Amino acid sequence: MEQNEPASNRKRHLIIRSFDSLPIFQEVVFSALCLVHPVSVSSLSTLLDIPEDTIFEQINILRPIVDIPQDAHEPLPSLPIKFKEFMFDPDYEYTVDPAFVHDNLVTSCLRVMSKYLKPNICGLSSPGQDRSTIPMEKISSCIPEVLIYACTNWVAHLQASETATGNIMNPFLEGYLLCWLEESEFNHQLPLVKNALKLLYRNMSIIDSNPLQLYSSVIMFAPYDDSIIRLSTWARPRWITLRRKGVPEDCSRQIFEGHDSVPNDKFRGLKAVAISPDQSIIASAGLAGPIKLWDFRNEQMIQETRTTGCALLHVGEFKFSPDGNLLLVFSHSSGSVAWIWSVKYGRYVHDFTEQEWTANTAAFSRDSKTIIMGCDDYVVRRWSTNTYYGFVNELMGHGSALCVVTVSPVSDSFASGDYDGIVWLWDASGSDVTSLHKLKGPDAPVVGAVFSPNGKLLAVSHEDKTIYIWDTAVGNCLKTLTVTDAIGSVAFSRNNLLAVSTRDNNVQLWSTEDGTCLQSRNFPHVGTCKIEFDPSGSQIIFDAGQLSIQAPDDEGSGPQLVDTGFALSKDTRWVTWRGEKILWLPSPFRPTCWLIRGSTVVLGCTSGWVTVLEFGDMRLRHEYPTKIPPLFTRR
Repeated sequence: MEQNEPASNRKRHLIIRSFDSLPIFQEVVFSALCLVHPVSVSSLSTLLDIPEDTIFEQINILRPIVDIPQDAHEPLPSLPIKFKEFMFDPDYEYTVDPAFVHDNLVTSCLRVMSKYLKPNICGLSSPGQDRSTIPMEKISSCIPEVLIYACTNWVAHLQASETATGNIMNPFLEGYLLCWLEESEFNHQLPLVKNALKLLYRNMSIIDSNPLQLYSSVIMFAPYDDSIIRLSTWARPRWITLRRKGVPEDCSRQIFEGHDSVPNDKFRGLKAVAISPDQSIIASAGLAGPIKLWDFRNEQMIQETRTTGCALLHVGEFKFSPDGNLLLVFSHSSGSVAWIWSVKYGRYVHDFTEQEWTANTAAFSRDSKTIIMGCDDYVVRRWSTNTYYGFVNELMGHGSALCVVTVSPVSDSFASGDYDGIVWLWDASGSDVTSLHKLKGPDAPVVGAVFSPNGKLLAVSHEDKTIYIWDTAVGNCLKTLTVTDAIGSVAFSRNNLLAVSTRDNNVQLWSTEDGTCLQSRNFPHVGTCKIEFDPSGSQIIFDAGQLSIQAPDDEGSGPQLVDTGFALSKDTRWVTWRGEKILWLPSPFRPTCWLIRGSTVVLGCTSGWVTVLEFGDMRLRHEYPTKIPPLFTRR
């Protein structure tokens, strides 16, 4: 070596010429020089797929320049900038093109990500679990340093590389993009970046707070033509998938478009949705006016009905006839007015807008042949659906406007209630309707009435928070119950338990024998829903969910009301199952009205869409795809 040669050159020559395995030295040292930030020997070993002992063997020769830690898990120190410039001096015969080193590091990063990335990498217990509830120790144990480096810096190495990487990038994106999004943020260099950024912008809040929603909500509610989602079909959850025509699957989403959203936020979205008794037809009403009927099976709109002016603004409710052939619609924008359409024939049947009275309430008879209307002129009217022509009976007796009518489930009897708190029982079994009993409760408007399953009892709820239990045979009051808040709905079970919903969103279970409240539970949105028991009497079902009645606990504190089905969170941002958040609803899909039937969730959305979700085997919600093919192997 020449004596006048610079000391740094002599040191470099000393380093290089000290090794027989020059390629390994180049890969280790030049890779360390090109790292975005230093990593430990352990991470560098995994990144380069070279044993730790070999890494130490090559790195230790740099001890004259920097201190090399003996612990493989301590980060290596930064190498001096001048040393880096010296090693990459193009005039040096053993130098390596930095672009080649970065290309090798891109491949190494992708190999590491393909090895370690997987859905639910931290093993969260629920799809809706908040990131804030995960201990940092768990995150650190599940996401190693080398994976953090690869996820964070592979794009930086790609930028510094001049070698075409399309052949390895596309397979990686197709197989691992969603997993990578679970770990880190995207950058600006790849062909799919535009859609990836849109995906992030649309869902950043939920990805940040509940990362596992990448594999459910983000996939479910992405646009149909989203290329990122098309490339990530492997990640579709088996418990909630898109249904295709003619192919039965465990879970589906359908979006029935067609309602226009009204610009004023006060009137945005849909007002009412209903499903026919056989669950074949969905009816929806938009605040802009039209009522639409959809074939649930083939997702096609089968009918659109309009009225003049804005009469359908503020649709109050839908009622399908028991046979599903008629649809009764109430609007409360300018008094209570009823329209009837034939679902069977797809045509308009009748409206009552030209009458001098308005119908405040109505119900179908058991055989769907008659509609019973309670009117504001104190008259109960029965209208024949067979003739579509006129009224069969006009019944007098009430001294104030009608507000409730209800039909017996086992006979031709029905009841009508008014604003003075009076209820009349009627018998319609003959050619003429006869009055059976006049039931005098408190001087408070009737807000609801329901027969027991055998028709022997009638529960009448009043505005003063009382419920009167009447014997329909003799017209005697058997019990009086007092609840703590305004009453929403009442239902009988077959064993004469009484379920009561209140406006403060509580469900109460009462014994009609001794008049005691057996149990009470709060449940989102139940205060505005009609409640009823299922045929077995073991479940209370309503448009916002269901509660199961379970045996008393060990302390004997009475039957338990347990959330055992699907529901909406209080803020309507989540679909829940047994109280567990499972599916986040993006803003356009958050409902203004809804109904839930078993595993089917129907949402009337702020966007003007009707969205139908059908859920499958919920045991699969904790399962995530594991068969992602390996993309990279050691050369």
